[in-house]
Amino acid sequence: MDGGYHYFRFVCFDDGNHFYRRKSNPGKAYGFSWTSSQDRMSENKDYREYVDITPEILRDLAIELLMNIEQRKRDHIEWIYQRQVDKKNDAIASIAERKAKATLRRKKETERLIEKRMQLMNQAIKDIRRAEKMQELINALDLKSQSIGKQIPGYDKWRSWAVHQVNSIDPRNMSVKRAGRWIEKFNLK
Repeated sequence: MDGGYHYFRFVCFDDGNHFYRRKSNPGKAYGFSWTSSQDRMSENKDYREYVDITPEILRDLAIELLMNIEQRKRDHIEWIYQRQVDKKNDAIASIAERKAKATLRRKKETERLIEKRMQLMNQAIKDIRRAEKMQELINALDLKSQSIGKQIPGYDKWRSWAVHQVNSIDPRNMSVKRAGRWIEKFNLK
C-alpha cells in the first residue's frame, strides 16, 4: 500500500512456537503488532491481544493502517514544510546579518571619511598659520633692511624663495586646478 510495505504479525499462542508471552492475558488466543519480527513483539507499544480474529478486528486493523499511512504522509509534509520554514528563517537571518555588517561597514567608512576631511581642514589651517608666520618674518626682515638703509647680503634671493614658499604653502593662494585636486580629496558626493 502507498508504495511501501507495512509489516504486521499475528501469532497464535497455542501453536507451540515459544512466543514470548510476558504480556499475554488469560483467555486470549492471538497476539498482534505492527512489526516484521516476531521476536519481542509483545514489548512494542502497539501490541495487543485478541480472543479471536473476526472481520470487525480485521476491518479495524485496515482502518488503523490507513490512518497510520495518512499520519506518516502528514508528518512527512509537516517535516518538509518545517524544513522550508527553517531555510527561509535562515535566509532572513543571513540577510539581516549581512545588512548589519554592511551598515557597520558604511558607518566606519563614514567615520574614516569625516576624519580624513577634518585632517585636510586642520592641515589647511596649519598651513595658513605657517604661511602667515613666514610672511611676518619676511615683513620684519623687509623693515629691518629698510631701517638700516643697506641691503642684507643675499636677501633678495632669500626673499624671492620665501615669498614663493608662502604662496605655495598658503591654501588661499592655490590655483583653480590645485584647489580642485585638493577639494577632490574630501570625497564629497
